[in-house]
Order: sequence, then structure tokens, then C-alpha cells
Amino acid sequence: RLNPVVTVEVGSEISGQVSELLVDFNSEVKSGQVIARIDPERFEAEVLKSTAELSVAKAVIATKRAAVDQALANLANAKSVLTALKADVEKSGVSRSDLKLDYDRKTKLLERGVVAVSQVDKSKAAWASSVAQEKASKAQVLAQQSAVAARDAQLSMARAEVKQARASVEQKKATLNIAKVELKNTYIRSPVDGVVIGKDIDIGQTVAASFQAPTLFTIARDLRKMQVETSIDEADIGQITSGQIASFTVDSFPSRTFIGTVNQVRKKSQEIQNVITYTVVIDTNNNDLRLLPGMTANVEIKVSDRKDILKIPGAALRFTPSGAGNPEIVSPGKGGQSMGRSGGGNRRAKAQARLNRLARQLNLTEQQIDQVRGLNRKIGQRIRAMRSSGGGGPGFR
Repeated sequence: RLNPVVTVEVGSEISGQVSELLVDFNSEVKSGQVIARIDPERFEAEVLKSTAELSVAKAVIATKRAAVDQALANLANAKSVLTALKADVEKSGVSRSDLKLDYDRKTKLLERGVVAVSQVDKSKAAWASSVAQEKASKAQVLAQQSAVAARDAQLSMARAEVKQARASVEQKKATLNIAKVELKNTYIRSPVDGVVIGKDIDIGQTVAASFQAPTLFTIARDLRKMQVETSIDEADIGQITSGQIASFTVDSFPSRTFIGTVNQVRKKSQEIQNVITYTVVIDTNNNDLRLLPGMTANVEIKVSDRKDILKIPGAALRFTPSGAGNPEIVSPGKGGQSMGRSGGGNRRAKAQARLNRLARQLNLTEQQIDQVRGLNRKIGQRIRAMRSSGGGGPGFR
């Protein structure tokens, strides 16, 4: 069968209803040309939806960034308060130390009777108050340290939410890109330059591409280059090699012989009705576009080419004169006498006369005459062998 060298099946990556059909059988197409359109309404809606979701995700990022800024401010404020409280603790410690010294001094003076007991008691109360104040300041520092840690945790959480929002934006971008690709895929385009030789859809037909991309068009890349795929029997395949000249005819042009070249001998065998065959691919030119895909070709492959070979009619090799028993041709002996069996002189003379006549008509050389004589001897031997074995039928000579 004749096939284009390159055939491309064009399918659809998305499901939907065919809304436009821009080519038909035999239409010439260019690579990238729009040849059909899937209804884009649903895919346009998906693009709009994905665009809106991306805008929302970007707005969430802005909100989360503001939360990070607020958390940073709260943390800075908490650290400032902690610094102030630590200063109060130091101040309270200094005051406690001073009041303790004052209390100790007045206690000694009281032992000597220099100061009144009331002054000592007053100094002791002031010292005790400073101790309590120092403890309170330290407690406030501990509490504020916890507040700083909480603010720091809030900041980390706010930053994590920003990362999550950014990831959401990337996800929405990917979703939008997918929606745009699917919208772009509503345009069915030709992947190659060629001719549409197959069309399997019509306007309004629903394309289902959920599990496997359906074939919508079949495009032949270049009908000026064709291939013949022929089956050769295993008995003959050994004589076929790449580069051999082949000729073939098609039923549409029975009087025209097309020429091709064997391009490939495929090693995979096929069994048809218990006969093993192999596929041979023959390249041929189709510049006038007379050959069409699918035509049946009757192929002949030239496996051998010999020049200056003697050709004689097959009937001449099988001819036996009436009443002759042995078609053997012999050469004249010395003195002009025939060398052969007794009683066969007339038969041999006639055979020699036929050979001489054939030699004159065909202008045979001595070497070619010897070849014909040898062929006749072999034929005579085979005939005698068949007779002796009873073969050839009752009328065989």
C-alpha cells in the first residue's frame, strides 16, 4: 500500500464542544495554522476566576505584611518597657543599699544613745520598703520578658503567614497559567505543513479528552514523497537489501510504471495464513501527485542485474521433434561424422542444424553456442531421468 512518508495525527488536549471547523479534506495547511476551535466560554470563565483569586491572594499578602510591621512595632515597644523596668530594678537596688547603710548606722548610734529609737525604726521601715520595691521591680522585669517573648512569637507567626500568603499567590499564578493554557488549547493548530487527508469531527461534536486525546485530523506532511509498504515472503527476503531499485504499478494507472528505491527492510515478521512475511518500505517521488494514500501497488524489486546474457525462448529448450527419443545435441566428430549413439545420427543432425540456424539468427559466439549445447544436455538428462522413474505422464516426451 502507498502511504505518505510522514503522517501526523492531530488531537485535542481538552474536552469541549467543537464551535469552529476551518479546514476540510484535501485542505493545504501550514504549521501553526488554526484548523478548528473548541468552545472557549468555559475556559474564558476559568481565566477570569483565576485572575480574581490571584488578586485576592496578593491583597492577603499586603495584609499579612502590615501585620508583620505591627508585630515588629509591638516587639520594639515591649523591649523598650523591659529596658525601663531593668533600669528601675537597678535603681531600686541602689536605693535599698543606701537605706540599709543608713539603718545600720543609726542602729549603732542608738546603742550609744545618740539617736532616738523612732529614727531607727523609721530608717528600718524605709530599708524594708526599698527591699520590697526591688522585688516588685524584678517581678515586673520577668513579666515584661514574657511579654517580649510573646511579641517575638507573634512576629514569627506574622512572617510565616506572609510566606504562606506568598505561596498562595504562586499557587494562584500557576492556576491562572493552567487556565490560560487551556484557553489557548481551544485553538486546534496544525503542527506541520501538509494536506488534510483525514477528518473525524464536525461542528457541534463533543470532544472527550479525559483519558486519551482523540484524533481529530490526519495530516500528510508532504504528498510529493510517498512510501510503498509491501510484504515479501521469507523465502525471498534474503535477496532484498536497502538501495535496490523497485518498480510498481497501481490500478488507477495500469500502463504507467513508477520507480522507487528500497529504503528499509523491517526485521519484524508477520504471519498471515501460516505464511511468514516481512515488510519492505520503498521510497518514491510523487511530484505530479497522481499517487494517493492507500492505493494498492503491484511491486517488482530488481535483485540482480546482468548484462550480455544469452536469452532464448523457453519453448526452444523444451521442443522435441515427433518420434525423437533424445533431444541431445552433439558436435560433429572428426571427418564430419557425428559422435553419438548408433541410430541417432539423423536426430543429432537435425539438432545440430537447429543449433546452427539459431546461431546464425542470433549471431551467437562460440562461447554462447557451448552454453546452449550444455543446457540442452542437462535438459536431456533430466528428461531421461523422469522417464526412467515413470514421471511426466503418458504423453510426456
